[in-house]
Amino acid sequence: MNSVAQIGAAIKKVLQDQANRAGVSTGFIQRVREFTGATFAQTMVLGQMQEGYIGMSDLSTFARHVGVNVSAQAIHKRFNSKTAAFFQELLSATCTQVVAADPVAIPLLERGSSVIVEDSTSTPAYLMNSRKFGRDVEMQQEDRRRHLRCKSVGIC
Repeated sequence: MNSVAQIGAAIKKVLQDQANRAGVSTGFIQRVREFTGATFAQTMVLGQMQEGYIGMSDLSTFARHVGVNVSAQAIHKRFNSKTAAFFQELLSATCTQVVAADPVAIPLLERGSSVIVEDSTSTPAYLMNSRKFGRDVEMQQEDRRRHLRCKSVGIC
């Protein structure tokens, strides 16, 4: 992926088409009132790009840029396990776009004997405290680490 137009198309596909599909498939969007999967994803992702501390009121203000008029409390109420599943699916779709877009090996990485990538994401405490969600996240993170380790040495 080497042009701004290609990058723009990939971002648009994720933050519009795939976000709407993920919203419905995860149960995050059950009926459209104010937010769609796309407008919620755009509000959260693009709204976080502002400098400094970003509060719920800042996000509700930013939501107006994508055509949604909601309160800070309405955004806050949407944070639950379905929201986490929505963003997990959206992240997966994003990684698919990036991987599919540039299959060329990077010469710098070819010089080493292995490449180990660790998951550096963090999960909010209120989600980790949910017994099922917390256990699932821990298992998925360990599975990713194990898979990446075995791929890095070429035994998968």
